[in-house]
Amino acid sequence: MRSIQHAFLSVIRKPTKGIVIFLILLMVFTLIFTSIIIQNTIQASKDFTRKELGGNVEMKIDYIKSMQDAQGASITTQNEIQTQLSLPQNVATTLAKDPNVLKYHIENMIYTNSEKLKSGQSDDPSNFTMTLATSTEGSINFMLLASNQLVPLDFEKQLKLAEGRFRTSDDIGKDTILISKEVATKNNLLLGDTVGFKLDPNSEEVSFEVIGIYEGAPSYLVNQTYISDDTLNRHAPQQLENISRVVWQLNDPFIIPDFLSKYENQMPSKYLYLDASNDQYNTLTKPLDVMSTVINMLLVVIFIAGAMITISIVTLFVRERQFEIGLLLANGESKGSILAQFSIEILMVAILAFIFAFAASSLTADFVAGWISENQLVESTSVTQQMISFDDMMNGSNLTMDSIADSFKVAIDLKTFINLSLASIGLLIAAIGAPLAVILSYKPRKSLQY
Repeated sequence: MRSIQHAFLSVIRKPTKGIVIFLILLMVFTLIFTSIIIQNTIQASKDFTRKELGGNVEMKIDYIKSMQDAQGASITTQNEIQTQLSLPQNVATTLAKDPNVLKYHIENMIYTNSEKLKSGQSDDPSNFTMTLATSTEGSINFMLLASNQLVPLDFEKQLKLAEGRFRTSDDIGKDTILISKEVATKNNLLLGDTVGFKLDPNSEEVSFEVIGIYEGAPSYLVNQTYISDDTLNRHAPQQLENISRVVWQLNDPFIIPDFLSKYENQMPSKYLYLDASNDQYNTLTKPLDVMSTVINMLLVVIFIAGAMITISIVTLFVRERQFEIGLLLANGESKGSILAQFSIEILMVAILAFIFAFAASSLTADFVAGWISENQLVESTSVTQQMISFDDMMNGSNLTMDSIADSFKVAIDLKTFINLSLASIGLLIAAIGAPLAVILSYKPRKSLQY
């Protein structure tokens, strides 16, 4: 208690010393706090990006690597490579047993023609996508995507039902189909109508009941329809071997790195790899990573410089009081009591500086974050969007740099407050401990000589 009283009286009697230390700590704390707050905000924005992209992990084929290996290779080698360019179902079902997998999607894609149905794409002959949709015989190319799930994967992010419903367990054994609004409009199709497609060139045409009409597909994909793998199993089981997409949906998107590290080396072929919208995530968060690196370097420089300045200032003021320290030691005061008094003096000033710096850094960090959002993140939108692949668009989300910029808001949560407190404590320990450790090593007689 006496140490607290002496510390309080010392600060009151010599306010100049306290004001100087207060201003130094205020400046250092504000710079450090601002850096930490923005750094935590950057990490929160990266977490937002990962969460928005979802917890989907897809098994893909590295066609570029296969073409590089096949170039100049023998016919036998090329044939061996070709046999490895498929998505194995056994891997899909094996990884689906992982407790972190919520569900998994296996999709088979079939291209078929129809002379009865009109394309849902533009009727303009100069339209490039219209040319792609028309076969050489004049019939229209349609894409049938068969899924093992009642709700196809595309409807969880990109597409939505305009009318009708998805398949249910009651539809097992029935041939049902989902078509786009464009195809339905062009062909005057309603819910409950039937359309016919061949699942195999040598098989009979299968009549499908339209149970749903969807919207939201880009113009070049409006001829894509959705059926069930149950239909393939009954009418064209050989098509089940041609898997076009395998996706595992995880319970938590933040466990994706662990999932990838666990299974990426278990792929049966060197041409197979696991992807979790990595390209899109890396592209979207690249500006954040650059800022994070710069702020980390600034934070280290500020902390070291701030600690050195604070230690120097505190050392000067403490050295001026060596005679006082000598008297206290000569009068029987313990070194621990003296250390407590000086520590409490600095701590009283530091608490005031912490409060003011906390408020000031909240404002400065908010200003800096707004500037970053407007001038750095949003300006990257056009370039970023050009780098996002078609697969990322369909398997990921409608996430853009604009939405990330909107999430880039300064937030002082418990984690941020703890980081600020730890930084402050570390700075104070350095500021208090260094000079006092030297002074308290002196003998009372030596201290009284100053």
